[in-house]
Amino acid sequence: MTDEHIQPKGGPTQQDVAVLAYRTYLQEGCPSGRQAEHWAMAETTLMREHQRWVQQQQELERRRRSAIERSKKKTAARAHKAFIRECYFPSYSPLADSTH
Repeated sequence: MTDEHIQPKGGPTQQDVAVLAYRTYLQEGCPSGRQAEHWAMAETTLMREHQRWVQQQQELERRRRSAIERSKKKTAARAHKAFIRECYFPSYSPLADSTH
């Protein structure tokens, strides 16, 4: 198999279309004169699948970035709270010396 089959970023290959068109041809009982129809159906089907895959990847990336931003905000908020505790309540700070 080629890299085109492993990485669907570029869409379906001619080989992918040919395989699906041939499967359709076989499933329909090997009718003659419908090669162009089978090819067009295979291209349409594979392009839809590819577009769905691209949309799923975009949604996953959006969610990943959103999670990173939420994490950054939480981290910043925790750091700010810790700074305030250290400045205004040093005896309650986890960094305070506990040798009482």
